Amino acid sequence: MNLPGLLAQMNAVLPELVLCFVTCCILVVDMLTPLPRSRQASGSLALAGLGISFLGSALQLQMVEFASSDFDAGSLFVLDQTAIIFKLVILGGALLTFIFSMRSEELRGYRFGEYSMLFLGATTGACL
Repeated sequence: MNLPGLLAQMNAVLPELVLCFVTCCILVVDMLTPLPRSRQASGSLALAGLGISFLGSALQLQMVEFASSDFDAGSLFVLDQTAIIFKLVILGGALLTFIFSMRSEELRGYRFGEYSMLFLGATTGACL
């Protein structure tokens, strides 16, 4: 497989790759920020990642034809409109849930990056 072919196939999983990259960034940011600013730094980074993934999935929906599927990664990954719609529902629900959980008083004394990483990891798994 050549590099242009690999890059073309990466478009199918780009929203998930964004979530994985943001999860790794939250790990680093959470280690470097003090506890009082952890919620703001990790939370805003996680919200940005979820929003970018949602927009990327919405753009994928426009690029895939109806009732057809693109097979990527040696037919291990199928990208069709049904899968993208489910992905949009999952990401939309994750966005709303994360917005509400940022205001929760139960997580006040804890590092918010841990929660953000677990949340984004679960969302990435649900999208795949």
